[in-house]
Amino acid sequence: MTVSQIAFTLGIAATVAAVLSLQFKRMIYVISCQLITNALLCVQYLLEGGSSAGIISVIAVVQTVLCFAYSFVGKRFPLWFTAVFVCAYTAVTVINYKSFADVFCCAAVWFFAISIVQKHSYVSRACSFVNCSLWLIYDIIAAPSAILTHVVMVATIIISIIRLDRKDWLALFSKSKEKKDKIPKTS
Repeated sequence: MTVSQIAFTLGIAATVAAVLSLQFKRMIYVISCQLITNALLCVQYLLEGGSSAGIISVIAVVQTVLCFAYSFVGKRFPLWFTAVFVCAYTAVTVINYKSFADVFCCAAVWFFAISIVQKHSYVSRACSFVNCSLWLIYDIIAAPSAILTHVVMVATIIISIIRLDRKDWLALFSKSKEKKDKIPKTS
């Protein structure tokens, strides 16, 4: 098997784990699947020579492990910890900058950092949609073997949002509308 074939196979396995992560409402299960997904994508990007994406994926694995540990004991991941990871992702991008594609990679992981610490899976999925869309742009420019993973992910996220989160979003928007309606109008 060639390196490209191994990378592609890892991408398929990552896709399966990522699709599975979108099927859960409980964040502990989402985070568990994200850990597997990030580990597989990390190896895939490193095999392809995508040093920024590979190193960023290593950091994502560390962040996911910590988020899992916090979730496992029923605690929220500290906001300052998320800020530290966003800074780490940005520093890796600046240090390893090779092309404009790296900017998409960095922006994608910012949304990952936000998505994985959410209390509600519907907010996490919305952040994941932006994350995967940005990774797809990165893949088109710099890592073609990962395109399939992120095309499937974007489609799956849309389906998951419709299937699992429609009621949550409708409730959120109706509450927002109710608040607007209660605000007295001044002349």
